[in-house]
Amino acid sequence: MGGFKNPDSFIKASAISILFFQKSKLAGSVETIISDLRDVQQKTVSEQVRYFVRFADVGGNSYEIGKKEDNLTPPPDLTEIVLTTKELPLGIRIDGLEQLPPDRRVEFSFAGGVVDVTDTALIRLTNGVSTMSIEVKRSGFIRFVTP
Repeated sequence: MGGFKNPDSFIKASAISILFFQKSKLAGSVETIISDLRDVQQKTVSEQVRYFVRFADVGGNSYEIGKKEDNLTPPPDLTEIVLTTKELPLGIRIDGLEQLPPDRRVEFSFAGGVVDVTDTALIRLTNGVSTMSIEVKRSGFIRFVTP
């Protein structure tokens, strides 16, 4: 007959399971954002329309995906259109946004590089226990950065 003979063993196993689940949820959120950034980058290059991802303030739990369209009025001006707003899973929030412009946006050029980033931007997410980061280079290279 299996099971836990010692209640402390059960509590420890439960705590480990919860921490593993929280870290998996955090990693999944990072992967989703990376996928969305790459998708926006690809659309910008293939459609020759400027797409962007704009993050909520630090402590927030959402981000927007949008694009800029010419409003066809002189002088040429671009209008921002938010296509979707995505919420991070419960318990996951933005922990830091480094080297992004003041409007907290990652916007891609028609060549696939990032506009308004001098070198490397860093987007950090947390679940309150662990932190994971996404690195976005000016060249357009996007990757998960191990803590």
